[in-house]
Amino acid sequence: MTPIFKRISDYPKSVAFMLLLIFFANLWLAAFAVFEHAPSPAFELLYSIAFIWSLGWWLKEDNLKFKEKWIYDIGILIYVGWLIVIPIYLFKTRGALNATKTIFKFIGFYVGTFIMGIIVFLVLKLLVSPYILPPKWQEVFLLSSS
Repeated sequence: MTPIFKRISDYPKSVAFMLLLIFFANLWLAAFAVFEHAPSPAFELLYSIAFIWSLGWWLKEDNLKFKEKWIYDIGILIYVGWLIVIPIYLFKTRGALNATKTIFKFIGFYVGTFIMGIIVFLVLKLLVSPYILPPKWQEVFLLSSS
């Protein structure tokens, strides 16, 4: 039986970069969520650019195996419609079952890293500064003395 997830070094460089980008970005976003701050516009801009760039890198690298024809300006198509383009590409090149597996692995990784980040930063917040929590959270964690 093959494992569901491989080591990061077993993936192509473009996929490894995308996974690491999502991992660290979700940790950062979780930290903002736990400490009740909005992420900076610079972070959002850099993350968007890096994510779209990594998708394009992966598509070009993956397309060398499958030799699919592309339209002239794939960059703008990825930027505007990557939520549609990527699943269509996956179903076209891998078939229904493998495309569905890949999509669910990606969603699971994305959600899992965000949840993991929230747990890590909640624990850190409780360890470092338990008394700066909002009052409703202090009651939940039994930190209020009343």
